Amino acid sequence: MPSGGNVSDSSDNDDVIVGDGRQKRKVRKQGRKAEVHESERPRNVSKRKRNSGLEYISVTTKKLMPARKVGPACRDGCYDKIGRDNIEEIHKCFWGIGNDDRQNEYLMRCVSEVAFKRKYTKKDVSKRPAKLVYTVTHASTDYEVCREGFMNIFDIKRGKLDLIVRKIREARAASGVIPQDQRGKTVPPVNKIAGPKLQAVHEFIGDLPVVSSHYTRAKAPLRQYLPAGGSIAGVYAEFQVWMALNHPDVQVVSEKFFRTIFTTNYDVEFAPPRTDECHFCSEIDVKIGALKNATTERKSRKEQHLKIIRRNTCRTPQLPRQC
Repeated sequence: MPSGGNVSDSSDNDDVIVGDGRQKRKVRKQGRKAEVHESERPRNVSKRKRNSGLEYISVTTKKLMPARKVGPACRDGCYDKIGRDNIEEIHKCFWGIGNDDRQNEYLMRCVSEVAFKRKYTKKDVSKRPAKLVYTVTHASTDYEVCREGFMNIFDIKRGKLDLIVRKIREARAASGVIPQDQRGKTVPPVNKIAGPKLQAVHEFIGDLPVVSSHYTRAKAPLRQYLPAGGSIAGVYAEFQVWMALNHPDVQVVSEKFFRTIFTTNYDVEFAPPRTDECHFCSEIDVKIGALKNATTERKSRKEQHLKIIRRNTCRTPQLPRQC
């Protein structure tokens, strides 16, 4: 890959010294695509909707998951003593919390362990160390419900309820401290790409032989161009070869990650715009403008040249003189 050094990392904002000794601030380059805010990423949007009980699309399975709703009544008549309208209000308030840790804390206050009054097993250690009591609160009134009614009111699964019971026992063992959910809080993050792998991507893109446009600087002053006919997939293929030669010990990033860095950190496109003129057109225009009575031959040569460009959809910055 030829070394051009024309593309710089968007995070490079250091001062540089110009020829006369003055300091000049580097312009921050922006990518072709605006960087997505962390809260608007599909994974976080799905998580926010899931914690709020709304309909969302699963990031892993790509399936449409339905919104949470109150389940059917249990056989013990728990819904009758609470009231259907009150149950709907309890359900709405619970999912209106919108935070998984706070929802777990709420459910933990609704579940309590009570010691058995009589022991039926002959074993020293029973599989059930205590009886679980489920209660829901509405208008400062506590209602004891069965396990099935409790899960149907909040529309939670048995696995969620088992998690709540486990957290209650862990909190008791930790002097009442409720353990927080540690998913996605690993330090350093497992899925984050950084270090030599990220530096290699910036190094390769920074050495691409890009050129600037002459006639669209007012519209896109930071935009640069690669030769026509290329694509990001082709650049990534060259990147794989470049990595094997220059960094054989560093793992190559995926094409999806490479494409994200290429489009969000660098304003690089393939082929200059059509508004850029080639050297032949510029030279003919200068000669025609210098003569008050331009010869018909030179005008016809330019018209023929422009026809060839339109027919071949030429977008290169330079063309042969004999076209």
